[in-house]
Amino acid sequence: VSAEWNREAEIKFNTAIVHSLSIPTQWDESNGVYLGFDGHVHTKPDYMEHIYTDLSIWDIFRTQIPFIIFHDSQRANDIIHSIMLNVEQGGDLPKWPFANIYTNCMIGSHADIM
Repeated sequence: VSAEWNREAEIKFNTAIVHSLSIPTQWDESNGVYLGFDGHVHTKPDYMEHIYTDLSIWDIFRTQIPFIIFHDSQRANDIIHSIMLNVEQGGDLPKWPFANIYTNCMIGSHADIM
């Protein structure tokens, strides 16, 4: 695919990408520790670069997640593994994890698809 961009369109496009990637939130500290869904401090697994939270799963599973899968596979893997850590530490698939809690503010279970 090729496209000709004027400078203004390129700035808008790049700004939109940056804004779209500001969520989900990186949840781990610089030393790899994070507060889990069980309320305990954990150290992220070695196979992950970061732990992510603040996943508006209903809003992102058809749009942002496919974009991340194609453009940043490590981040995509970390997001999916973060969801699985939510299950391991909290006992259920999250609907809309916020920080280290379940908000349960969405219907359905869109994390199943991810």
